[in-house]
Amino acid sequence: MGVNLPLTKITAFFAGALFAGVSGALYAYFVRYVSTEQFTLWLSVWYVGMLIVGGMHSALGAVLGVAAITLLHEGVHLVGTQALASFTGVSGGTIFALTNVVLGGVIVLMLLVEPLGLAHRWALLKAAYRIWPYPRG
Repeated sequence: MGVNLPLTKITAFFAGALFAGVSGALYAYFVRYVSTEQFTLWLSVWYVGMLIVGGMHSALGAVLGVAAITLLHEGVHLVGTQALASFTGVSGGTIFALTNVVLGGVIVLMLLVEPLGLAHRWALLKAAYRIWPYPRG
């Protein structure tokens, strides 16, 4: 086909490493101290969950996954904080451990309902909108 495959692979690897390096440098500047304890197994699970929910086949999927999981995470924390304020016998660890259960449920639900992620659903909605005034078939 005329595409230099090794050069294309090296260029893609370089671009990914460049973005990872810049984001790591910015994170270190923002936090002022970086150690291995900051990057846990659960954080990796959250990142994989973001990719599964958004869709692994496009950059838009990564963005949609991050937005959806972050909104879900903040929503569970908001509900947990309100529940802690209203119930006196519930500990904070119990409420906020619910976040991981909700993430697992969302991952399983997305794998069952829409295995290609939110980006695929977005592409289907855009295609349906383009042919909207005309009937299907």
